[in-house]
Amino acid sequence: MSTVYQSFSFTTAPIWDRVPVGAIGHYHWESDPPCRPQSFFQLCFVKNKGVFARLWSDETDLRAVCTNRDDPVWEDSCLECFLQPVPGGGYLNVEMNPRGVFLAQWGFGREDRVFTKALTDLSPAVTPLPRKDGWGVELFVPCELLSVLAEAPFAADRTPALRVVCADGRKSAGLSQSGTLCNTRHQGGKGMISFRKIVDVCRAFGIEGDPVHYKTFTDGHINSTFLAVFSNKGEESKYLVQNINTVVFKDPDALMQNVVNVTHYLRKRIREAGGDPERETLHFRKTTDGALCLHDGGCCWRIYAFIDHSYTYDLIEDSAIFRSAGESFGRFQRLLANYPIDSLYETIPDFHDTPKRLQALKDAAAADSINRASAVQNEIAFALARESDAGVALQLLNAGKVPLRVTHNDTKLNNILFDETTKQGLCVIDLDTIMPGLSLYDFGDAIRFGAKTAKEDEADLSKVSLSLELFEAYTDGYLSACAEALTKAEVDHLAFSAKLMTYECGVRFLTDYLCGDTYFKIDYPDHNLVRARNQFKLVSEIERMLPEMEAIVQRIYQEKTA
Repeated sequence: MSTVYQSFSFTTAPIWDRVPVGAIGHYHWESDPPCRPQSFFQLCFVKNKGVFARLWSDETDLRAVCTNRDDPVWEDSCLECFLQPVPGGGYLNVEMNPRGVFLAQWGFGREDRVFTKALTDLSPAVTPLPRKDGWGVELFVPCELLSVLAEAPFAADRTPALRVVCADGRKSAGLSQSGTLCNTRHQGGKGMISFRKIVDVCRAFGIEGDPVHYKTFTDGHINSTFLAVFSNKGEESKYLVQNINTVVFKDPDALMQNVVNVTHYLRKRIREAGGDPERETLHFRKTTDGALCLHDGGCCWRIYAFIDHSYTYDLIEDSAIFRSAGESFGRFQRLLANYPIDSLYETIPDFHDTPKRLQALKDAAAADSINRASAVQNEIAFALARESDAGVALQLLNAGKVPLRVTHNDTKLNNILFDETTKQGLCVIDLDTIMPGLSLYDFGDAIRFGAKTAKEDEADLSKVSLSLELFEAYTDGYLSACAEALTKAEVDHLAFSAKLMTYECGVRFLTDYLCGDTYFKIDYPDHNLVRARNQFKLVSEIERMLPEMEAIVQRIYQEKTA
Protein backbone atom coordinates (compact mmCIF):
# COMPACT_ATOMS: atom_id res chain seq x y z
CA MET A 1 0.00 0.00 0.00
CA SER A 2 1.34 3.44 -0.89
CA THR A 3 0.31 6.78 0.57
CA VAL A 4 0.91 10.03 -1.30
CA TYR A 5 2.70 12.57 0.84
CA GLN A 6 2.29 16.28 0.23
CA SER A 7 5.73 17.88 0.44
CA PHE A 8 7.71 20.90 -0.71
CA SER A 9 10.29 21.45 -3.41
CA PHE A 10 13.27 23.77 -3.08
CA THR A 11 15.74 25.15 -5.56
CA THR A 12 19.01 25.00 -3.60
CA ALA A 13 18.70 23.12 -0.28
CA PRO A 14 16.05 21.83 2.12
CA ILE A 15 14.54 24.30 4.58
CA TRP A 16 13.41 21.78 7.17
CA ASP A 17 11.31 24.21 9.21
CA ARG A 18 9.00 24.49 6.22
CA VAL A 19 8.74 20.78 5.54
CA PRO A 20 5.60 19.03 6.87
CA VAL A 21 5.97 16.21 9.36
CA GLY A 22 4.28 12.86 8.84
CA ALA A 23 3.77 10.22 11.51
CA ILE A 24 4.93 6.74 10.50
CA GLY A 25 2.15 4.24 11.00
CA HIS A 26 3.46 1.28 8.96
CA TYR A 27 5.53 -1.30 10.80
CA HIS A 28 7.38 -4.54 10.18
CA TRP A 29 5.26 -7.13 8.36
CA GLU A 30 5.94 -10.03 10.74
CA SER A 31 2.82 -11.63 12.23
CA ASP A 32 4.18 -11.07 15.75
CA PRO A 33 5.26 -7.43 15.42
CA PRO A 34 7.83 -6.15 17.89
CA CYS A 35 8.12 -2.41 18.55
CA ARG A 36 5.53 0.30 18.08
CA PRO A 37 7.47 3.47 18.98
CA GLN A 38 6.17 6.82 17.79
CA SER A 39 8.08 7.61 14.60
CA PHE A 40 7.97 10.50 12.18
CA PHE A 41 9.42 11.71 8.89
CA GLN A 42 9.88 14.72 6.65
CA LEU A 43 10.44 14.55 2.91
CA CYS A 44 11.28 17.23 0.37
CA PHE A 45 12.90 17.71 -3.03
CA VAL A 46 15.66 19.90 -4.35
CA LYS A 47 15.27 20.42 -8.07
CA ASN A 48 17.94 18.71 -10.18
CA LYS A 49 19.64 17.49 -7.02
CA GLY A 50 17.53 14.81 -5.38
CA VAL A 51 15.17 13.63 -2.68
CA PHE A 52 15.87 14.45 0.98
CA ALA A 53 14.20 12.71 3.92
CA ARG A 54 14.52 12.83 7.66
CA LEU A 55 13.17 9.92 9.70
CA TRP A 56 13.20 9.64 13.48
CA SER A 57 11.77 7.52 16.26
CA ASP A 58 11.34 7.83 20.03
CA GLU A 59 12.67 4.27 20.45
CA THR A 60 15.41 4.17 23.10
CA ASP A 61 15.92 0.42 23.49
CA LEU A 62 18.18 0.37 20.43
CA ARG A 63 19.85 -2.43 18.53
CA ALA A 64 22.50 -1.40 15.99
CA VAL A 65 24.69 -4.42 15.28
CA CYS A 66 25.09 -4.07 11.51
CA THR A 67 28.10 -2.03 10.38
CA ASN A 68 28.40 -2.61 6.61
CA ARG A 69 26.29 -1.54 3.69
CA ASP A 70 23.60 -4.07 2.73
CA ASP A 71 23.92 -5.94 6.02
CA PRO A 72 20.51 -7.20 7.30
CA VAL A 73 19.67 -3.91 9.04
CA TRP A 74 16.03 -5.01 9.38
CA GLU A 75 17.26 -7.10 12.32
CA ASP A 76 18.33 -3.87 14.02
CA SER A 77 16.26 -0.91 15.07
CA CYS A 78 15.33 0.19 11.60
CA LEU A 79 13.60 2.95 9.66
CA GLU A 80 12.97 2.53 5.94
CA CYS A 81 11.31 4.22 3.01
CA PHE A 82 10.20 3.25 -0.48
CA LEU A 83 10.45 5.69 -3.39
CA GLN A 84 8.73 5.01 -6.71
CA PRO A 85 9.95 7.64 -9.20
CA VAL A 86 7.62 6.51 -12.01
CA PRO A 87 4.02 5.57 -11.12
CA GLY A 88 3.50 1.86 -11.71
CA GLY A 89 7.22 1.24 -12.11
CA GLY A 90 9.91 -0.14 -9.82
CA TYR A 91 10.76 1.32 -6.45
CA LEU A 92 13.82 2.03 -4.34
CA ASN A 93 13.85 0.56 -0.83
CA VAL A 94 16.31 2.06 1.69
CA GLU A 95 16.52 0.56 5.20
CA MET A 96 18.61 2.31 7.87
CA ASN A 97 19.76 1.60 11.43
CA PRO A 98 20.81 4.10 14.17
CA ARG A 99 24.46 4.01 12.99
CA GLY A 100 23.43 5.27 9.56
CA VAL A 101 24.24 1.87 8.07
CA PHE A 102 21.84 1.09 5.24
CA LEU A 103 20.84 -1.36 2.58
CA ALA A 104 19.46 -0.17 -0.75
CA GLN A 105 17.44 -2.35 -3.11
CA TRP A 106 15.51 -1.84 -6.33
CA GLY A 107 12.67 -3.93 -7.68
CA PHE A 108 9.00 -4.35 -8.43
CA GLY A 109 8.09 -6.44 -5.41
CA ARG A 110 9.46 -7.84 -2.17
CA GLU A 111 10.69 -11.06 -3.77
CA ASP A 112 12.53 -9.63 -6.80
CA ARG A 113 14.46 -6.72 -5.29
CA VAL A 114 18.22 -6.57 -5.95
CA PHE A 115 20.92 -4.50 -4.27
CA THR A 116 21.40 -1.22 -6.12
CA LYS A 117 25.20 -1.54 -6.02
CA ALA A 118 24.79 -4.43 -8.49
CA LEU A 119 23.09 -2.03 -10.89
CA THR A 120 25.06 1.22 -10.51
CA ASP A 121 27.92 2.85 -8.66
CA LEU A 122 25.59 5.67 -7.64
CA SER A 123 24.40 5.46 -4.05
CA PRO A 124 22.07 7.00 -1.47
CA ALA A 125 23.72 8.81 1.45
CA VAL A 126 22.60 8.29 5.05
CA THR A 127 23.66 10.39 8.05
CA PRO A 128 22.69 9.69 11.70
CA LEU A 129 20.72 12.49 13.38
CA PRO A 130 21.59 12.87 17.08
CA ARG A 131 18.46 13.06 19.27
CA LYS A 132 18.10 13.32 23.04
CA ASP A 133 15.19 10.89 23.14
CA GLY A 134 15.38 8.25 20.44
CA TRP A 135 17.27 8.22 17.16
CA GLY A 136 17.02 9.42 13.59
CA VAL A 137 18.66 9.51 10.17
CA GLU A 138 18.81 11.85 7.19
CA LEU A 139 18.59 10.25 3.76
CA PHE A 140 19.64 11.76 0.42
CA VAL A 141 18.78 10.04 -2.86
CA PRO A 142 20.34 11.79 -5.88
CA CYS A 143 18.32 12.39 -9.04
CA GLU A 144 20.93 10.52 -11.07
CA LEU A 145 20.39 7.35 -9.03
CA LEU A 146 16.62 7.40 -9.46
CA SER A 147 17.00 8.17 -13.17
CA VAL A 148 19.35 5.22 -13.70
CA LEU A 149 17.19 2.80 -11.70
CA ALA A 150 13.91 3.89 -13.30
CA GLU A 151 15.49 4.24 -16.75
CA ALA A 152 13.69 7.56 -17.03
CA PRO A 153 14.74 11.14 -16.23
CA PHE A 154 14.00 12.26 -12.68
CA ALA A 155 14.66 15.89 -11.74
CA ALA A 156 13.01 16.00 -8.27
CA ASP A 157 10.46 18.50 -9.53
CA ARG A 158 7.51 16.20 -8.82
CA THR A 159 6.47 13.85 -6.03
CA PRO A 160 7.09 10.11 -6.36
CA ALA A 161 4.83 7.66 -4.58
CA LEU A 162 6.08 7.13 -1.04
CA ARG A 163 5.76 4.68 1.82
CA VAL A 164 7.68 5.08 5.07
CA VAL A 165 8.07 2.24 7.56
CA CYS A 166 9.38 1.77 11.10
CA ALA A 167 10.69 -1.79 11.02
CA ASP A 168 12.40 -3.98 13.56
CA GLY A 169 13.26 -7.61 12.94
CA ARG A 170 13.23 -8.63 16.58
CA LYS A 171 10.41 -11.03 17.41
CA SER A 172 9.27 -9.76 20.79
CA ALA A 173 8.23 -6.35 22.04
CA GLY A 174 11.35 -4.34 22.67
CA LEU A 175 13.52 -7.40 23.36
CA SER A 176 16.92 -6.02 24.29
CA GLN A 177 20.18 -7.95 24.06
CA SER A 178 19.95 -8.67 27.78
CA GLY A 179 16.59 -10.36 27.26
CA THR A 180 14.58 -7.79 29.20
CA LEU A 181 11.19 -6.77 27.86
CA CYS A 182 10.61 -3.04 27.73
CA ASN A 183 7.33 -1.24 27.21
CA THR A 184 6.94 0.84 24.04
CA ARG A 185 4.17 3.13 22.90
CA HIS A 186 2.70 3.88 19.53
CA GLN A 187 0.00 6.10 18.12
CA GLY A 188 -3.38 4.67 17.32
CA GLY A 189 -4.58 4.19 13.77
CA LYS A 190 -2.90 3.14 10.58
CA GLY A 191 -1.00 5.00 7.92
CA MET A 192 0.98 8.20 7.87
CA ILE A 193 -0.41 11.45 9.26
CA SER A 194 0.24 13.76 6.33
CA PHE A 195 -0.44 17.46 5.90
CA ARG A 196 -3.52 16.52 3.89
CA LYS A 197 -4.83 14.47 6.82
CA ILE A 198 -4.25 17.29 9.29
CA VAL A 199 -6.09 19.69 6.98
CA ASP A 200 -9.01 17.25 6.66
CA VAL A 201 -9.23 16.96 10.45
CA CYS A 202 -9.17 20.75 10.81
CA ARG A 203 -11.98 21.11 8.26
CA ALA A 204 -14.06 18.68 10.31
CA PHE A 205 -13.69 21.12 13.22
CA GLY A 206 -14.85 24.03 11.09
CA ILE A 207 -11.46 25.67 10.58
CA GLU A 208 -11.47 27.86 7.48
CA GLY A 209 -8.74 29.53 5.48
CA ASP A 210 -5.73 28.34 3.53
CA PRO A 211 -3.42 25.79 5.18
CA VAL A 212 0.08 27.24 5.49
CA HIS A 213 2.09 24.48 7.18
CA TYR A 214 2.15 22.08 10.08
CA LYS A 215 4.79 20.39 12.22
CA THR A 216 5.11 17.98 15.09
CA PHE A 217 4.67 20.13 18.17
CA THR A 218 5.81 17.79 20.93
CA ASP A 219 7.56 14.46 21.30
CA GLY A 220 4.99 13.34 23.83
CA HIS A 221 4.92 9.70 24.87
CA ILE A 222 1.13 9.44 24.97
CA ASN A 223 -0.66 11.67 22.45
CA SER A 224 0.60 12.80 19.04
CA THR A 225 0.40 16.61 18.78
CA PHE A 226 0.79 18.83 15.72
CA LEU A 227 0.80 22.59 15.24
CA ALA A 228 -1.28 23.59 12.20
CA VAL A 229 -1.21 27.11 10.76
CA PHE A 230 -3.94 28.56 8.55
CA SER A 231 -4.23 31.90 6.79
CA ASN A 232 -7.63 33.55 6.43
CA LYS A 233 -7.94 36.96 4.79
CA GLY A 234 -4.31 37.73 5.56
CA GLU A 235 -4.44 36.72 9.23
CA GLU A 236 -2.74 33.60 10.54
CA SER A 237 -4.42 31.30 13.05
CA LYS A 238 -2.65 28.51 14.92
CA TYR A 239 -4.18 25.32 16.27
CA LEU A 240 -2.94 22.32 18.19
CA VAL A 241 -4.22 19.16 16.54
CA GLN A 242 -3.99 16.11 18.76
CA ASN A 243 -4.48 12.41 18.16
CA ILE A 244 -5.62 11.01 21.52
CA ASN A 245 -4.03 7.72 22.51
CA THR A 246 -7.06 5.49 23.04
CA VAL A 247 -4.87 2.70 24.42
CA VAL A 248 -4.15 4.83 27.48
CA PHE A 249 -7.41 6.79 27.50
CA LYS A 250 -10.07 4.23 26.75
CA ASP A 251 -13.03 6.62 26.88
CA PRO A 252 -11.88 9.77 25.09
CA ASP A 253 -15.40 11.19 24.91
CA ALA A 254 -15.74 11.13 28.71
CA LEU A 255 -12.22 12.52 29.02
CA MET A 256 -13.11 15.40 26.70
CA GLN A 257 -16.32 16.07 28.60
CA ASN A 258 -14.18 16.48 31.73
CA VAL A 259 -11.76 18.82 30.00
CA VAL A 260 -14.37 20.95 28.26
CA ASN A 261 -16.54 21.32 31.36
CA VAL A 262 -13.56 22.29 33.52
CA THR A 263 -12.15 24.79 31.01
CA HIS A 264 -15.62 26.32 30.52
CA TYR A 265 -15.87 26.76 34.29
CA LEU A 266 -12.36 28.22 34.43
CA ARG A 267 -13.14 30.75 31.68
CA LYS A 268 -16.10 31.99 33.68
CA ARG A 269 -14.06 32.33 36.88
CA ILE A 270 -11.12 33.99 35.08
CA ARG A 271 -13.49 36.48 33.41
CA GLU A 272 -15.07 37.32 36.78
CA ALA A 273 -11.59 37.99 38.19
CA GLY A 274 -10.76 40.37 35.33
CA GLY A 275 -8.35 38.00 33.60
CA ASP A 276 -8.01 36.94 29.98
CA PRO A 277 -9.81 33.60 29.52
CA GLU A 278 -8.46 33.24 25.96
CA ARG A 279 -4.90 33.04 27.27
CA GLU A 280 -5.31 31.76 30.83
CA THR A 281 -7.04 28.48 30.01
CA LEU A 282 -7.34 26.14 27.05
CA HIS A 283 -10.04 26.66 24.43
CA PHE A 284 -11.25 23.54 22.61
CA ARG A 285 -13.16 23.51 19.35
CA LYS A 286 -16.15 21.34 18.52
CA THR A 287 -16.62 19.55 15.21
CA THR A 288 -19.10 20.90 12.68
CA ASP A 289 -21.51 18.28 14.07
CA GLY A 290 -21.08 19.63 17.62
CA ALA A 291 -18.93 16.76 18.90
CA LEU A 292 -16.01 17.26 21.28
CA CYS A 293 -13.73 14.95 19.32
CA LEU A 294 -13.58 13.33 15.89
CA HIS A 295 -13.52 9.56 15.56
CA ASP A 296 -11.95 8.74 12.22
CA GLY A 297 -10.45 5.47 11.01
CA GLY A 298 -9.41 4.24 14.43
CA CYS A 299 -8.04 7.64 15.46
CA CYS A 300 -9.62 10.10 17.89
CA TRP A 301 -8.86 13.76 17.18
CA ARG A 302 -9.33 16.99 19.08
CA ILE A 303 -8.30 20.58 18.38
CA TYR A 304 -7.67 23.56 20.60
CA ALA A 305 -6.43 27.07 20.02
CA PHE A 306 -2.69 27.63 20.24
CA ILE A 307 -1.74 30.18 22.91
CA ASP A 308 0.85 32.33 21.21
CA HIS A 309 3.71 34.22 22.88
CA SER A 310 4.11 31.58 25.57
CA TYR A 311 6.69 28.94 26.45
CA THR A 312 7.35 26.07 28.82
CA TYR A 313 10.28 24.99 31.00
CA ASP A 314 11.58 21.44 31.18
CA LEU A 315 14.10 22.23 33.90
CA ILE A 316 13.93 24.45 36.96
CA GLU A 317 16.54 27.10 36.29
CA ASP A 318 16.02 29.02 39.54
CA SER A 319 13.66 29.13 42.52
CA ALA A 320 11.64 32.03 41.05
CA ILE A 321 10.45 29.77 38.22
CA PHE A 322 9.39 27.08 40.68
CA ARG A 323 7.59 29.66 42.82
CA SER A 324 5.65 30.81 39.76
CA ALA A 325 4.77 27.18 39.03
CA GLY A 326 3.44 26.81 42.57
CA GLU A 327 1.38 29.95 42.17
CA SER A 328 -0.08 28.66 38.88
CA PHE A 329 -1.14 25.31 40.32
CA GLY A 330 -2.40 27.05 43.47
CA ARG A 331 -4.53 29.41 41.37
CA PHE A 332 -5.80 26.41 39.40
CA GLN A 333 -6.86 24.80 42.69
CA ARG A 334 -8.50 27.98 44.00
CA LEU A 335 -10.48 28.68 40.84
CA LEU A 336 -11.88 25.14 40.87
CA ALA A 337 -12.56 25.00 44.62
CA ASN A 338 -16.35 25.04 44.14
CA TYR A 339 -16.51 22.96 40.98
CA PRO A 340 -19.24 20.25 41.10
CA ILE A 341 -16.91 17.32 41.71
CA ASP A 342 -19.59 14.66 41.14
CA SER A 343 -19.74 15.59 37.46
CA LEU A 344 -16.15 14.47 36.83
CA TYR A 345 -15.33 11.16 35.14
CA GLU A 346 -12.47 9.22 36.78
CA THR A 347 -9.99 9.04 33.91
CA ILE A 348 -7.68 6.49 35.57
CA PRO A 349 -9.46 4.73 38.46
CA ASP A 350 -7.54 4.45 41.76
CA PHE A 351 -4.62 6.39 40.33
CA HIS A 352 -3.42 7.64 43.74
CA ASP A 353 -4.88 4.90 45.94
CA THR A 354 -1.61 4.27 47.77
CA PRO A 355 -2.88 1.28 49.80
CA LYS A 356 -3.84 -0.46 46.55
CA ARG A 357 -0.43 0.36 45.11
CA LEU A 358 1.19 -1.22 48.15
CA GLN A 359 -1.03 -4.30 47.88
CA ALA A 360 0.06 -4.65 44.26
CA LEU A 361 3.67 -4.68 45.47
CA LYS A 362 2.87 -7.39 48.03
CA ASP A 363 1.19 -9.48 45.34
CA ALA A 364 4.12 -9.04 42.95
CA ALA A 365 6.63 -10.02 45.63
CA ALA A 366 4.61 -13.10 46.54
CA ALA A 367 4.20 -14.20 42.92
CA ASP A 368 7.86 -13.44 42.10
CA SER A 369 7.10 -14.25 38.46
CA ILE A 370 10.63 -13.62 37.18
CA ASN A 371 12.63 -14.51 40.32
CA ARG A 372 13.71 -11.03 41.30
CA ALA A 373 12.25 -10.77 44.79
CA SER A 374 15.17 -12.38 46.65
CA ALA A 375 17.54 -9.66 45.43
CA VAL A 376 15.33 -6.75 46.57
CA GLN A 377 14.31 -7.80 50.08
CA ASN A 378 15.71 -4.57 51.54
CA GLU A 379 13.61 -2.46 49.20
CA ILE A 380 10.48 -4.52 49.90
CA ALA A 381 11.11 -4.19 53.64
CA PHE A 382 11.52 -0.42 53.27
CA ALA A 383 8.11 -0.16 51.61
CA LEU A 384 6.33 -2.45 54.10
CA ALA A 385 7.82 -0.60 57.08
CA ARG A 386 5.88 2.51 55.97
CA GLU A 387 2.54 0.79 55.38
CA SER A 388 0.87 3.02 57.98
CA ASP A 389 1.71 6.06 55.84
CA ALA A 390 0.01 4.64 52.75
CA GLY A 391 -3.54 5.21 53.97
CA VAL A 392 -3.14 8.60 55.68
CA ALA A 393 -4.60 10.73 52.86
CA LEU A 394 -7.60 8.48 52.28
CA GLN A 395 -8.23 8.30 56.04
CA LEU A 396 -8.39 12.11 56.12
CA LEU A 397 -10.86 12.02 53.22
CA ASN A 398 -13.05 9.39 54.86
CA ALA A 399 -13.04 11.37 58.12
CA GLY A 400 -14.24 14.46 56.29
CA LYS A 401 -11.10 16.45 57.14
CA VAL A 402 -10.02 16.99 53.53
CA PRO A 403 -12.44 17.41 50.62
CA LEU A 404 -12.52 15.72 47.27
CA ARG A 405 -11.35 18.28 44.71
CA VAL A 406 -10.59 18.70 41.04
CA THR A 407 -7.00 17.52 40.71
CA HIS A 408 -4.62 17.77 37.78
CA ASN A 409 -2.57 14.63 38.59
CA ASP A 410 0.44 15.58 36.47
CA THR A 411 1.83 18.70 38.14
CA LYS A 412 5.16 18.82 36.31
CA LEU A 413 6.82 22.13 35.49
CA ASN A 414 6.33 21.67 31.74
CA ASN A 415 2.57 21.54 32.19
CA ILE A 416 2.50 25.28 32.77
CA LEU A 417 2.67 27.87 30.00
CA PHE A 418 4.69 30.97 30.89
CA ASP A 419 3.96 34.36 29.37
CA GLU A 420 6.71 35.73 27.13
CA THR A 421 6.16 39.28 28.38
CA THR A 422 5.59 38.89 32.12
CA LYS A 423 7.68 35.68 32.50
CA GLN A 424 5.01 34.48 34.92
CA GLY A 425 2.89 31.35 34.86
CA LEU A 426 0.00 31.87 32.48
CA CYS A 427 -2.00 28.69 31.93
CA VAL A 428 -2.11 25.12 33.24
CA ILE A 429 -2.13 22.64 30.34
CA ASP A 430 -2.30 18.87 29.70
CA LEU A 431 -5.67 18.34 31.36
CA ASP A 432 -6.24 14.72 30.33
CA THR A 433 -5.78 13.37 33.86
CA ILE A 434 -8.16 15.84 35.51
CA MET A 435 -10.38 13.85 37.85
CA PRO A 436 -11.61 13.77 41.45
CA GLY A 437 -8.76 13.61 43.94
CA LEU A 438 -7.00 15.33 46.82
CA SER A 439 -5.07 18.59 46.72
CA LEU A 440 -2.34 16.71 48.61
CA TYR A 441 -1.73 14.55 45.53
CA ASP A 442 -1.00 17.52 43.26
CA PHE A 443 1.13 19.40 45.80
CA GLY A 444 3.10 16.32 46.85
CA ASP A 445 3.84 15.18 43.32
CA ALA A 446 4.97 18.67 42.31
CA ILE A 447 7.50 18.66 45.16
CA ARG A 448 8.60 15.10 44.40
CA PHE A 449 9.27 16.01 40.79
CA GLY A 450 10.51 19.58 41.12
CA ALA A 451 12.35 19.98 44.44
CA LYS A 452 14.59 16.92 44.16
CA THR A 453 18.33 17.41 43.79
CA ALA A 454 18.94 14.64 41.25
CA LYS A 455 17.20 12.97 38.36
CA GLU A 456 14.59 10.32 39.05
CA ASP A 457 16.95 7.57 37.84
CA GLU A 458 20.18 8.81 39.43
CA ALA A 459 21.98 5.69 40.65
CA ASP A 460 24.41 7.55 42.93
CA LEU A 461 22.15 7.89 45.95
CA SER A 462 24.52 10.34 47.64
CA LYS A 463 23.22 12.91 45.13
CA VAL A 464 19.56 12.31 45.99
CA SER A 465 17.93 14.70 48.43
CA LEU A 466 15.35 17.49 48.63
CA SER A 467 16.10 21.17 48.14
CA LEU A 468 14.50 23.11 50.97
CA GLU A 469 15.02 26.29 48.96
CA LEU A 470 12.88 24.93 46.13
CA PHE A 471 10.35 23.47 48.56
CA GLU A 472 9.94 26.87 50.21
CA ALA A 473 9.69 28.66 46.86
CA TYR A 474 6.94 26.38 45.56
CA THR A 475 5.05 26.45 48.87
CA ASP A 476 5.18 30.25 48.94
CA GLY A 477 3.78 30.50 45.42
CA TYR A 478 1.15 27.82 46.00
CA LEU A 479 -0.17 29.24 49.27
CA SER A 480 -0.10 32.81 47.94
CA ALA A 481 -2.75 31.66 45.47
CA CYS A 482 -4.89 29.21 47.42
CA ALA A 483 -4.20 29.39 51.18
CA GLU A 484 -7.71 30.56 52.02
CA ALA A 485 -9.30 27.81 49.90
CA LEU A 486 -7.62 24.97 51.82
CA THR A 487 -8.77 23.27 55.00
CA LYS A 488 -6.55 23.14 58.09
CA ALA A 489 -5.93 19.42 57.56
CA GLU A 490 -4.82 20.03 53.98
CA VAL A 491 -2.32 22.69 55.10
CA ASP A 492 -1.09 20.52 57.99
CA HIS A 493 -0.35 17.62 55.59
CA LEU A 494 1.25 19.50 52.68
CA ALA A 495 4.78 18.58 53.76
CA PHE A 496 3.75 14.98 54.41
CA SER A 497 2.20 14.77 50.94
CA ALA A 498 5.66 15.11 49.39
CA LYS A 499 6.71 12.00 51.29
CA LEU A 500 3.51 10.14 50.39
CA MET A 501 3.73 10.79 46.66
CA THR A 502 7.43 9.93 46.57
CA TYR A 503 6.76 6.73 48.51
CA GLU A 504 3.92 5.76 46.17
CA CYS A 505 6.10 6.36 43.12
CA GLY A 506 8.89 4.21 44.56
CA VAL A 507 6.39 1.43 45.30
CA ARG A 508 5.15 1.55 41.71
CA PHE A 509 8.69 1.35 40.29
CA LEU A 510 9.55 -1.59 42.54
CA THR A 511 6.31 -3.38 41.65
CA ASP A 512 7.02 -2.98 37.95
CA TYR A 513 10.54 -4.30 38.45
CA LEU A 514 9.20 -7.43 40.16
CA CYS A 515 6.63 -7.90 37.38
CA GLY A 516 9.22 -7.74 34.60
CA ASP A 517 9.11 -4.04 33.64
CA THR A 518 5.76 -4.17 31.89
CA TYR A 519 4.50 -0.64 32.59
CA PHE A 520 7.27 1.95 32.78
CA LYS A 521 9.58 2.35 29.82
CA ILE A 522 13.13 1.30 30.70
CA ASP A 523 16.54 1.90 29.14
CA TYR A 524 18.39 -0.99 30.80
CA PRO A 525 17.48 -4.12 32.83
CA ASP A 526 17.64 -2.63 36.35
CA HIS A 527 16.24 0.78 35.43
CA ASN A 528 13.08 0.42 37.51
CA LEU A 529 15.07 -0.87 40.48
CA VAL A 530 17.37 2.15 40.27
CA ARG A 531 14.31 4.41 40.15
CA ALA A 532 12.76 2.68 43.17
CA ARG A 533 15.93 3.02 45.22
CA ASN A 534 16.19 6.65 44.16
CA GLN A 535 12.64 7.40 45.32
CA PHE A 536 13.08 5.53 48.59
CA LYS A 537 16.25 7.52 49.30
CA LEU A 538 14.25 10.68 48.68
CA VAL A 539 11.60 9.41 51.11
CA SER A 540 14.31 9.00 53.75
CA GLU A 541 15.57 12.51 53.09
CA ILE A 542 12.07 13.96 53.38
CA GLU A 543 11.54 12.07 56.65
CA ARG A 544 14.73 13.66 57.97
CA MET A 545 13.65 17.14 56.86
CA LEU A 546 9.95 16.81 57.63
CA PRO A 547 9.91 18.95 60.83
CA GLU A 548 11.63 21.79 58.99
CA MET A 549 9.32 21.41 56.00
CA GLU A 550 6.26 21.54 58.24
CA ALA A 551 7.58 24.68 59.93
CA ILE A 552 8.08 26.31 56.51
CA VAL A 553 4.49 25.51 55.54
CA GLN A 554 3.03 26.89 58.77
CA ARG A 555 5.10 30.08 58.61
CA ILE A 556 4.11 30.79 55.01
CA TYR A 557 0.47 29.92 55.69
CA GLN A 558 0.35 32.37 58.59
CA GLU A 559 1.89 35.08 56.39
CA LYS A 560 -0.63 34.55 53.59
CA THR A 561 -3.71 34.45 55.82
CA ALA A 562 -2.74 37.18 58.31
